[in-house]
Amino acid sequence: MNQPAYLHDRWDDQVAFEQEMMETGKERMRDRIKKARERQNLGGLRPHRSLLHEWVLPVSEALQKWLNTPRRGPVSIALGPLRQLNPDTAAMVALKAVLRMLGMERRNILSIAIEIGTNCEHEARMEHWKASDPKDWQDLQARFQARKSTSIHQRRATIAIFNKSKHDELGWLDWTTSERERVGLTMLDLVIETTQRFHIVPDPAWEPYRIAGGAWAKRPAVLMEDNELAEWIANAMDDELLHSPAYAPTLIPPLDWEGPRGGGYHTPFVKSPVLIRFKANHEEQRQIALEEFEALDMPEVYAAVNYVQRTPWAINTRVLEVAETIWDKDLALAGIIRQEKVDPPERPEGAAKGTDEYREWAKVASDIHADNAKRVSQFLAQRRTLTLARRLADEPEFFFPHHLDFRGRMYSIVSDLSPQGRDLDRGLLTFAKGKPIEEDDEQWLAIHLANVHGVDKADFGERIQWVKDREARWRQIAADPLDNRLWAEEEDPWQCLAAIFEWVRYLDEGPGMVSSLPIRVDGTCNGIQHLSAMVRDEEGGRAVNLVPGNRPRDIYMDVGNIVQQALDDQPLNPYVRMWGRLFGDKVPREVAKRPVMILPYGGTRSAYYRYTLAWLKKHDKDAAVIPRDQRKDALNLLVDLLLKAVKAVVVRAVEVMHWIQDNCAIASRSGKALAWWTPAGFYVRHFYATQEAYRIDTKLDGQRLNLQAYRETKELDRSKQSSGVAPNFVHSMDASALMTCANMLRDAGVECFTCIHDAYGTVAADMWTLERCLREAFIYTHEQPVLAQFLEACQYVSNGEGAGEWKPVPPMGTLDLSQIRQSDYFFA
Repeated sequence: MNQPAYLHDRWDDQVAFEQEMMETGKERMRDRIKKARERQNLGGLRPHRSLLHEWVLPVSEALQKWLNTPRRGPVSIALGPLRQLNPDTAAMVALKAVLRMLGMERRNILSIAIEIGTNCEHEARMEHWKASDPKDWQDLQARFQARKSTSIHQRRATIAIFNKSKHDELGWLDWTTSERERVGLTMLDLVIETTQRFHIVPDPAWEPYRIAGGAWAKRPAVLMEDNELAEWIANAMDDELLHSPAYAPTLIPPLDWEGPRGGGYHTPFVKSPVLIRFKANHEEQRQIALEEFEALDMPEVYAAVNYVQRTPWAINTRVLEVAETIWDKDLALAGIIRQEKVDPPERPEGAAKGTDEYREWAKVASDIHADNAKRVSQFLAQRRTLTLARRLADEPEFFFPHHLDFRGRMYSIVSDLSPQGRDLDRGLLTFAKGKPIEEDDEQWLAIHLANVHGVDKADFGERIQWVKDREARWRQIAADPLDNRLWAEEEDPWQCLAAIFEWVRYLDEGPGMVSSLPIRVDGTCNGIQHLSAMVRDEEGGRAVNLVPGNRPRDIYMDVGNIVQQALDDQPLNPYVRMWGRLFGDKVPREVAKRPVMILPYGGTRSAYYRYTLAWLKKHDKDAAVIPRDQRKDALNLLVDLLLKAVKAVVVRAVEVMHWIQDNCAIASRSGKALAWWTPAGFYVRHFYATQEAYRIDTKLDGQRLNLQAYRETKELDRSKQSSGVAPNFVHSMDASALMTCANMLRDAGVECFTCIHDAYGTVAADMWTLERCLREAFIYTHEQPVLAQFLEACQYVSNGEGAGEWKPVPPMGTLDLSQIRQSDYFFA
């Protein structure tokens, strides 16, 4: 049994860390504003701090003036709620939301307003509690700080009393949706009016589409900064505020989950999310879902999540030093974003709206704005990642609290730096505990190094030899990564660099070297692996390495070869000739990869078209091969061939998906949520609600706006329910296999484990154990009658309706699941 968290020698550090996340930043900022103004030294602060310092008091004063202004006529809905807040707090909340918007591609007015309103309500609750019962508040804080003679369960019980009992005891009334929206819109208008740095424009990146009834949807309004403020975006990010994530890793093992609430973070300073992010935004449905999960017992699920989040991590400081050097020198290497922006052209004189000249200018300006927004978003994400990594660089270990989505898939709560994050994140992270590498283990270091370089379709022997043949290259890179930059040209450069550092260290130290590098293996198109196993489809299973083979099968190339044959059969087609100029004599693997990957997850023709278009834009940027006015027809030809090829390779997988959808459609007539249990013991609650449109008339930035928004109802959307069920069922199976594998690894004594749905990893010395456990977990998952159980779940929710319409479980094929134990390339 784990000791109570408060006995951990770093408990005080953890409490302070969480308190800082939630509370201290706001109070410290207010104090710094006063001191900076007294010293008249705003210019000496970081640019981002200067923005906040300059604006928070004027916005707070503007709010006080607004609150105290006598009114005639109807009273604003926002008036009452805003009077519950300290004006400084409301100003800080609004400004943080607006400044955070600067790093986003989408700046929808209503979305920003709702964020402001929601966060304002949370702050109002906190202030109401402190004002209504200050002794209780102070006692709670004292108990958390002192923690003497009190158990972790007592503290959790106190938090539960606050969340559940204080609400009614203190007479708190929840804000309505309209109140949150109006509070947000009011604060947003005050920010715009006070700062004079923002304006509202029609969304330049919006693409027209039709809504129900055939009418065109209205172009939404977005918030844009002026050119002068835009120059601040790259530098106006404060390390302590905007770059401190809402959720950070913990310095001690996260609080274990024992139910749907109360795990992850240790104190009430951080709003820990519930364990399961189920699909129920409507209050009534949300309450039903919470009550269902609180009544359930899922011990194996909790055990798996707790095991994963107890994996100790550390920063790979060698990788961090290289990343920081590239960042500081603005070298734009290895995916690091340059800090510059492109200025849009000035509007030509005399270019009136509606003219061709205006439209041409607007299109160019819109594209530049969109590119800049994307660049800024990526820039800010990278800066947050590097800032957090530097902050954690001296920590001997830290941990990532995890939670689940409604299908059981596991996610790190921390997003700015995560083992599930981008390549930079994964390169920066290493396990805090390593194990000595013996001679049998070294191959996993080599295989991993080959895999991250894209040499992952050769057999293991070829991969190992590929690595050994390039010893001089690895040594040169490890000695000076900035002078030898081949690693930076790879698709996953930071994982490459981390693997190179580790391999060269092994070359120098030999067997016995303690390695903490995460070694990951991926399933071969894991969704199709699961679908094939469900019906024992030997042909589909062979295509995705469920059957042993001397070399890894590549289903993407199987599809590509079928498409190439179809193209070869039409030599006179002009579009075939165009594709031939781009492809050569073989359809690239990359063209087929996305369509095959998304099939088990509800891939549609439009998705195929979108991914193929993205490939075309990348490889024919100037439309030199396929002219823009002919792209649509050329793409339609190729997309049709891809669809046929994918369905030809995985016939049974498509059959299973249709079977799942058909039975769910019958069950959906009941109007109730569909629920099923996974083999690992997770309860999947499948509910897609209908949405209703409503309008908000408001005045913002001197303009009368009519905003259209949508909200969920408590009613089931039968169409979405059936269209989403097949991919969600597959996801629930991969989540179940992962949980089962995690618990097997825990029982086997493996201390370090990382997972990204269908990619598992551990240290090289434990890879043999992982290889065994992931196979046994998959076999166990599909030895259960998962399709029969799904059918029973559909019939149960239908209350006897649909008799005679139910589709029987598809016939089983000849695939022997036990063969997976001998399939070297099942996960490779």
